[in-house]
Amino acid sequence: MADSCPLCGFTDRSVSPADAAVALRSLPRRYRGILVRPEDEQEGDNPVTRPGASGWSAVAHAAYAVDAIDRADEALRATLVHDRPSVVVPAVDPPAPAPAGPPASVLDGLKAVTDAMASTIENAHGEEWLRPAQAADGTAVTAIDLARRAVHAGVHHLRLAESVLREVVGRP
Repeated sequence: MADSCPLCGFTDRSVSPADAAVALRSLPRRYRGILVRPEDEQEGDNPVTRPGASGWSAVAHAAYAVDAIDRADEALRATLVHDRPSVVVPAVDPPAPAPAGPPASVLDGLKAVTDAMASTIENAHGEEWLRPAQAADGTAVTAIDLARRAVHAGVHHLRLAESVLREVVGRP
């Protein structure tokens, strides 16, 4: 059995391409559920923009998910079209917060990138999932690895956003 992420519990080997597409399409709704909090806004002080001890805010985690999914989709498309391309595989846990815009803008971006990647996934079939690519660090990856990485980044940062909200307002 594959190891699961100690932070978010994600187990990549259990995610099929169809599961990945469904999971990606669910992320905008799941992030919206924690980022749209009108009852907490007071004079422009929205807790989703307030950083926790890590330096990351909930919306920064969402913004990083947007970036990671977009980069994973770009890498997946290259892998499906080119023979052994060199691709940028997004980190699940980057060292610094992502720049984030207003929550509504980040959520719009998340919807766009998750729909785009889900479509890329839905258009790939069979042996295409085994097509190889090479990450910038020299690691070999396959098309399915890239789809799974996108889902992991989305779920991972959703959990971190929830954690930051618990920290800054005492509840998710």
